[in-house]
Amino acid sequence: MKKVFSVLIGVMLFAFSYNTVYAIEDGAYTVNRTSSYNNPDTGLTARGETSNATGNNMVANILAADVLVEISEGRTFVTIGLGMESAIRNVAMQIQEHAGGPFLIVPHTITGTSALNDDTCVHYRFEVVSPELIIAPRFIVDGMGMELEFYVTLDMNSRTQGSSIFLSEMVQAPASDEEELPEEEIEEQEEEPTEQELAMEERLERRMLFMDPEADPLIGTSGLSTHVFIRSEMVEEPEATSSNLWLYITAGVVGVGVLAGGYLIYRKKKRGDVS
Repeated sequence: MKKVFSVLIGVMLFAFSYNTVYAIEDGAYTVNRTSSYNNPDTGLTARGETSNATGNNMVANILAADVLVEISEGRTFVTIGLGMESAIRNVAMQIQEHAGGPFLIVPHTITGTSALNDDTCVHYRFEVVSPELIIAPRFIVDGMGMELEFYVTLDMNSRTQGSSIFLSEMVQAPASDEEELPEEEIEEQEEEPTEQELAMEERLERRMLFMDPEADPLIGTSGLSTHVFIRSEMVEEPEATSSNLWLYITAGVVGVGVLAGGYLIYRKKKRGDVS
């Protein structure tokens, strides 16, 4: 009987703590955090050590003071800031699926940067099962040539609404101060031509006037030549018809006959003078 009672008490406490965590409304919150080079579940480092002065010192200087927690439709996203960007590489984010469980690497995105201890602090966003579970960032330190892993625990009771230095997908950017114009005014502005466009239209109209056969006053007038105006330059095109061609040939034949007749008369007259 006592065992059954103990189990019931345990279940009630678990349900109470679960509801306390997940009673948080959807939104973006800034929370405090604690960090340690030693795993809080085992008391050991990732290398199996009980203590490491270098690791503890680095953890104290690399992590941003605040952490962003975003809750939306049953999903929780965490954004933490890691400094010393110039000295670390191959960053990975690890989470637990349940308390005391192993750590699994999860995908992350970089949402921005800030300044921390005279270096760049990179913001890493990733999804967690619960904000109550331990987070374990992992990376390689170039100067030491070794992999470092430490542990972060979030204090959800310290939450305040807002995103602090981080970029949140749940907090919209402030509206622009620029005044929006009505659609009618925008259309009028787009339709209003510039002085250069007006000048180009005028030149095109002048060209089309001279190139339009119906607008050319010389079309249909016999004995004259037509003209085409392009870019203010006049090119003369003589009118070549079959009637004009025969007229030129007839005139040439008549001219040759007149010359030949005159020459014969001249020769006869000259002979008469000689005799």
